[in-house]
Amino acid sequence: GYDNNAIGLSTRLSFSYQDDILTHEPAALDDRNLRITDAYYRYDFQGTQRIFKNILLFFNISNVFNQPDRAIQVANGFYTRVESYGANFRLGLRWRL
Repeated sequence: GYDNNAIGLSTRLSFSYQDDILTHEPAALDDRNLRITDAYYRYDFQGTQRIFKNILLFFNISNVFNQPDRAIQVANGFYTRVESYGANFRLGLRWRL
């Protein structure tokens, strides 16, 4: 993060990581139905800029690089599920009383 009170700027960059997760336990050692979710990460960014004494401009970007969430069947390496949430942008003004 970065804060500069002199110019009224505040920013944050966050990183979230989730490792592979076993989603379907094999019934036997040679079970070809072993499935996992692929490792998933995402970056989020937020910031505020003071425009006037009581008015702030805020902006948020979630999932900056549009990282998809995927599930894999281990035996063949094929994806069984791919979900793409897209990046989410918010921009607005905040008035403090």
